[in-house]
Amino acid sequence: MRYQILSDNRKVQNDREYFNINPDTGLITTGGKVIDYEEHSVFRMQFLAKDTITDLISTCLVLINVTDVNDNSPIFGAAWYEGRVLENSPPNTEVLRVHAHDVDTGDGGKVTYFIDPSSPYFTIDRDTGVIRTTQTFDRENKDQERFLITCVARNKGNSPHERKVGVEIIVVDDNDNGPLFSPTAYSLDVKEDVPVGKVVYEFTVKDSDSGANTKAEFYISDGNQAHAFHLTTEGKLVVDNKLDYETTKEYKLEIIAMDGRRTSQPPASLTIKVR
Repeated sequence: MRYQILSDNRKVQNDREYFNINPDTGLITTGGKVIDYEEHSVFRMQFLAKDTITDLISTCLVLINVTDVNDNSPIFGAAWYEGRVLENSPPNTEVLRVHAHDVDTGDGGKVTYFIDPSSPYFTIDRDTGVIRTTQTFDRENKDQERFLITCVARNKGNSPHERKVGVEIIVVDDNDNGPLFSPTAYSLDVKEDVPVGKVVYEFTVKDSDSGANTKAEFYISDGNQAHAFHLTTEGKLVVDNKLDYETTKEYKLEIIAMDGRRTSQPPASLTIKVR
């Protein structure tokens, strides 16, 4: 009796790269090419047996199922992740979700997540990859402007494989600080013949927030008799009416600044003496 692989089509020719059959015993063995479950999970091959005396032949179909082994590591959906969380957000706020996929099957394809080394500021759900905060952040604290953590995806197969990815978490500024005058008391001498429209002073404030949250608008809240002065929202104090020393020798203006949410506390005071 002689045995052989039927090779009447191209697919079988390819399969012969993976399997051999002993022509005398009919024993099927693997060939020279390494089998990868992710490429071929099952082979359908036809074999022929021929009686060497009578020349009678018979064929059969053999299904060869490939068993998956845990030979792959999880792969993250991105090479790097960036998340953002608003300062003053309560603990347990969701920041972002990392995701990794493993092409193995069974436990080898099931992925769990953890942070390495563990972080006092964030946790990660071992099953979903969702990262959450453990505390409330203050962006004005320089140590809490941004965080770098390393997330690990590990499969559950025998001899588990893992992969790491970097995650940057940025704490976004919340407009939780008001503008501050420094100093809060000002004095100014102005000649009575100063032309109308003349800028005689420009106010500035400090704000420990960042970006647009530091933009302040300025207003005169008290003391502007006869509308002698005008304050632009940018903080420029402009003479709005002709001054008269004999009528008003001194003005005491109260100036406030607003950043859209908060008002300067305390306001600034400006004493203007007309000369």
